[in-house]
Amino acid sequence: MSDTFGPQNYIPMITSVLAIVISSLTLGWTIYRDAIRKPKFRVDIAVKNILQAGRPPDGPYVFVEALNMGPVPNRIGLTFLRKNWIKRRLLDRKHGSAMVYPDYHHWATTQASTRLEIGDQANFVFPYDKNSFLKDDFLRIGVADGFGRIHWSSREGFRKARERYRKDFPEA
Repeated sequence: MSDTFGPQNYIPMITSVLAIVISSLTLGWTIYRDAIRKPKFRVDIAVKNILQAGRPPDGPYVFVEALNMGPVPNRIGLTFLRKNWIKRRLLDRKHGSAMVYPDYHHWATTQASTRLEIGDQANFVFPYDKNSFLKDDFLRIGVADGFGRIHWSSREGFRKARERYRKDFPEA
């Protein structure tokens, strides 16, 4: 009788269970990779000069730099400012955040909606004068990505840029 219970009768069942487990793991990883694990940008702000060989120093300018930390390529968007939570939500609701437009005519500025591979960096250049956005009481600057998320700079970096602004323009 070939209908007896033997190891050869369990092989199709074991193979089917393993196929279901592997397919489930693949599906879970795909959902995690594409829907949950979004790309991240590290955003820094600083007041810098541009130095090139054979040319006089150019600047200073306010630079906002966004580095794509991965895990996938992403598009870079616009730059935004925001105040602290209390001012945004309670005290200054109308002026708690703002979009700030970089100088796209400057040669060092990356155009908006540029696709950045992992490890690539986008630069946004702003004029550094007494009418700079650093004179206002904003707390952070951020860059929007292709998914609509805004990645914010550190408070310390923004504070250092503002301290330099206040040192260079005490009357503002």
